[in-house]
Amino acid sequence: MVSLLELSIALILVIAILIGMVDLVRYVEIIYRTPPIETYDILLKFLGHALLLVVGAELIQMLVQHTPGSIIEVLLYAIARKILVGSDNITDYVLGIVSIAGIFAINKFLIQGNNKHSEDS
Repeated sequence: MVSLLELSIALILVIAILIGMVDLVRYVEIIYRTPPIETYDILLKFLGHALLLVVGAELIQMLVQHTPGSIIEVLLYAIARKILVGSDNITDYVLGIVSIAGIFAINKFLIQGNNKHSEDS
């Protein structure tokens, strides 16, 4: 029953992401028509929207695959989105960078470390 629920949520997310992609095309049109000086804010919103859709796509993959690697990818994209589109607070940047470094360390030493026998073959 839980697997069916997860697949249903994943399907709803796919539909939502497809609808959200229409907005990306609209953003490109708006960026094209906007004078260069005013483009920064629109581009920032565009990047935030695009990265949110990527996080959603990775979330779908996580719901379907159930692997530690898919969880790590969701976390990496979510943190990267926060760093790129988040606030201008230096603390957020530092915490984001430390978080990404921690996730890479976890991936290298804990997750890939458990799969060394597959690398040797």
